[in-house]
Amino acid sequence: MGYDLHLTRREDWSSTGNDISKDEFFAVIRADPEFHFPSEIGDDYVVWHSPKTGYQSWLHWNEGQIETKNPEKEFVDKLALVAGQLKANLQGDDGELYYSAATHQYSGGLKPLGGKPWWKFW
Repeated sequence: MGYDLHLTRREDWSSTGNDISKDEFFAVIRADPEFHFPSEIGDDYVVWHSPKTGYQSWLHWNEGQIETKNPEKEFVDKLALVAGQLKANLQGDDGELYYSAATHQYSGGLKPLGGKPWWKFW
């Protein structure tokens, strides 16, 4: 379990269409010395090494979008830059858009669970 962030051009990361091609993604990655490809994890993965702290994380190209799990704040900031290069959004599992580790917004406010406002849980 964990929380994923998605680099996507889709209105919502869970929809289809408006893909980021694998070639586009890897062209951006190859131009950035902080990313290492190919990865020993798999052919669709790249590994990022922070030049400041040595922190490492991964990105996975999957069916037209790129994803990672539980990124540290430093990596979220890097992902926001990569999203800009790909003309994409950085979106969380709940649909919020990230502009940096410190700045994100929900496009339609908080989504009620089960069709009820969040404060009416009974």
